[in-house]
Amino acid sequence: MVTKKQLCKKQEYLDIVKWLDSEETGIDTCGTYEYCRECDKTKDYPCARAYYQAKAELSKEDYSLMQKEAKNLGLEIARKIDIPKRELDNYYES
Repeated sequence: MVTKKQLCKKQEYLDIVKWLDSEETGIDTCGTYEYCRECDKTKDYPCARAYYQAKAELSKEDYSLMQKEAKNLGLEIARKIDIPKRELDNYYES
């Protein structure tokens, strides 16, 4: 079971990723991620809930690959906006 604190942290992180991706591509990237198929925008923390729902549906192998790709993307983003790696690592614990 995911806690409200985990949902909040994940939502904050995913919002940053969406914002940076949108800035880079020049389009709104909301709804373009793999986990977006699970999104219910009527709920609080919609991206985080969709992320965790998609995570639950993936096999361990698929999730491991997705997590590795997300972490690599997160590290790339962290370098762009100057977030220390140790702070970013906190997002990957949940």
